[in-house]
Amino acid sequence: MSEFVTKVRFRIPVFELKRAVFCASLLALVLAACGSSVDDGSTASSGKIELSSWWTSGGEADALNAALAVHKAKYPNVTVVNLADSTATKARQQLELKVLENNLPDTFQTNIGADLLRWVKFNGIDTSESKIEPMQATVSSSGFYDSLVAKASLDGNFYAVPMNIHRINSLFYSKKVFDDHKIGYPTDDMTLDEFNSLCMQIKAAKVTPLALGNHEPWVLQELVFEDILPGIAGAAYYEAFWQGLKSPGDSVIDQTIQEALWLRCGPAKASSCNDGFFNGDADTMEWTDALDLVQSNQVAMVAMGDWAKGYFESNGWQADVNFGVVQFPGTKKVFIYTADTFSLTAKSGPSHTLAAQLLQTFASVESQGIFNHFKGSIPALDVDLSQYPDPGLFDSMQQQTFLTWKNAEQGLAMSGLLLSDALTELGVTLMNATVADPKVSIQTYLDKNYPTLRKL
Repeated sequence: MSEFVTKVRFRIPVFELKRAVFCASLLALVLAACGSSVDDGSTASSGKIELSSWWTSGGEADALNAALAVHKAKYPNVTVVNLADSTATKARQQLELKVLENNLPDTFQTNIGADLLRWVKFNGIDTSESKIEPMQATVSSSGFYDSLVAKASLDGNFYAVPMNIHRINSLFYSKKVFDDHKIGYPTDDMTLDEFNSLCMQIKAAKVTPLALGNHEPWVLQELVFEDILPGIAGAAYYEAFWQGLKSPGDSVIDQTIQEALWLRCGPAKASSCNDGFFNGDADTMEWTDALDLVQSNQVAMVAMGDWAKGYFESNGWQADVNFGVVQFPGTKKVFIYTADTFSLTAKSGPSHTLAAQLLQTFASVESQGIFNHFKGSIPALDVDLSQYPDPGLFDSMQQQTFLTWKNAEQGLAMSGLLLSDALTELGVTLMNATVADPKVSIQTYLDKNYPTLRKL
């Protein structure tokens, strides 16, 4: 499956963590959530589980370790081995190899929607060669949000445990940069025109307005088509567009491309594209490098999914103290989301039973609470945050995200909507749209390749 479809969302470089502080905090959280004693009925379980994920460092590794610690408190004789790769692309490639070897891990990570369900319709036609099995006998779907259950189900069967809900269309900002220059913070009701004026105001203060790490072109794709487009057109249009039900000639697509080029190339939209509002080395940077620019107060803002919250916090920043977040500006109030899921591989043996127990833990309020505390996301369970064993796990930023999820128009991430290797070069086209007439190059690509979506 293409980079465009699967979207490498959680790639984080290895960096030093204050492990002693983290481990002490994690132990306290787990004991508070689970109690210090072990369930007598669980001590008989023993053995090893193989789990595959792309969470290897930072807030993401901390989050997974926290969820596994909940499980360890209940099943002390079970060991979980994380067959981790540093990127989603590498993790998926390894899974494809393990399919050929008939050696899939007991459970593995996917994004909800198409990325998950391709393992169910592995032959592209039906479920006869599914690599994962229905979950309803192991974990009830009734506790999760209906919208998540629908995206994790096929033909009435529920196939994965959602761990979280990530908002993709988020705009993070350094409070210090705005305070130092006496510029007002971005707001949730900011229009694109107001946002553009804010970018010009920041640039006039000799500060780079927006950080971009576009070494992998999914970052610019996300900005253009998961941030700008739904803010202009709304979530319903956004989903319909990526399902092949609209036209690349629609006026909202033109507005989206114009806004992206305004940010990328500047008001004059010069062919050199060197007068925009991003850092000049954007195309050579990883997305985590862009977050570092904001955290070092060199750049004012960054458009990124709220996994950025976990990244910032793992590096010492405090939400609503050092940094803030709003929905990416637009006239429509939308929540573009993804969810990380784990499935039960269709296999037999002792580890299969142990993996089923692990997924039951992942579906528990204890695990979801602690996991999302570190991940920067909100739980996938349809439970008010005040009902968790320790409501203090969720700070004011997560509580606001929770309210937005409840009240905004929801749209699924592109990784959950695109069902084949469609528009694989769109990200590269966006990144290279800096010569001659950049709008024409993007529009031409969409006109040529959009019919692919109508065939899915």
